[in-house]
Amino acid sequence: MFSSPELISKTVIYRNKKSTQLELVDKTIHLSRKTDGSYGASDEDILVKISHAAFNPIDIELKNLVLPIFNYWWPNFGLCNDYSGVIVDIGPKASQKYGFKIGDFVCGQTRSGEYTKTLTEYVNFEGKLPGQWSMVKIPSNLSLAEATFALVYSTACGMKNAVKFPQNAKVLVNGASTSVGKYLVSLLKDDPKIKEIVGICSSKSEPVVKSLGVDRIIDYKTTNNIVNSVLEESRDRKFDVFLDCTGSDLLLANLSSFIVKGGYSAHISGGKKVDLKTDSVLSLVTFGIIKNVILSKLGLLPVRVTPVLVEPRDGFEDVTRLFEEGKIKTFVDSVFSFEQYQEAYDLVVSGNTNGKVVVKVNDI
Repeated sequence: MFSSPELISKTVIYRNKKSTQLELVDKTIHLSRKTDGSYGASDEDILVKISHAAFNPIDIELKNLVLPIFNYWWPNFGLCNDYSGVIVDIGPKASQKYGFKIGDFVCGQTRSGEYTKTLTEYVNFEGKLPGQWSMVKIPSNLSLAEATFALVYSTACGMKNAVKFPQNAKVLVNGASTSVGKYLVSLLKDDPKIKEIVGICSSKSEPVVKSLGVDRIIDYKTTNNIVNSVLEESRDRKFDVFLDCTGSDLLLANLSSFIVKGGYSAHISGGKKVDLKTDSVLSLVTFGIIKNVILSKLGLLPVRVTPVLVEPRDGFEDVTRLFEEGKIKTFVDSVFSFEQYQEAYDLVVSGNTNGKVVVKVNDI
């Protein structure tokens, strides 16, 4: 336990809302007094010492949404939702409800744009706000750095759960080699209803995505017309489901040409590929996706179109089994020290990554 009611946690935040420069500040966590006079988590809370935190594009997309009202809501706009760490204190009600204890190594995420961020030394997970965070024991075959998988994994689960697959389904995944796409392909491969997976990615990524379950790829870098390439792939049999991890205005405008009548199309980025240097989270909501969702709801489009919203606990009921059985794997691009938080952030903004960009916050 702690001897003071205030725990100071070093935290990385944006220097200001218009800057891409970060800074380290002290954040105060208010602890509860115990019967022995020490201080720690309240009855319903879980106090975690953060080992690693991981960046996601949503960190930058939210920051790029510069509006005065956000300055009021988030005066100290932090970064990162994914985390791994160790429980240093837990209230009796939280222990009974969640089954955790002091010393457990855990991982999970906080809700994007809300609650607290995880690029900090400690996080107090509040039991009164269970919808704002997720937590599981770290799968036995993952390192603390690899355990920062939560947001992209939950996004992949959200995409898969947003649609219905017929038996012997043929599925097209746009962005099969992205962090979300890799998890999505692995989840599809594990589903007995899926017969065929076609991935849109570069030929450089072909060996990796095929090892995860993709049957064939469409190389977006070498094709002269992505729509024609998809139509050629669907000439003998149209796709039952289209899962779009990156955004494509051209494919969004031609859904009924390559998806069967009554098939599904799920999207996490509207119809546009996001540029992290300039685009905000509003860039995910394009005219094309709004139009197609409305037409689909009105029955004027023969394809069921759905945007995907991610919940922190999506897929967590199966995540330990899937990792420990080798059905899914995590991909880490690089690990930075806590002092290198700016370099880690700049790498994410550059877009030149192939997996998670992770920051080691504490030695555990």
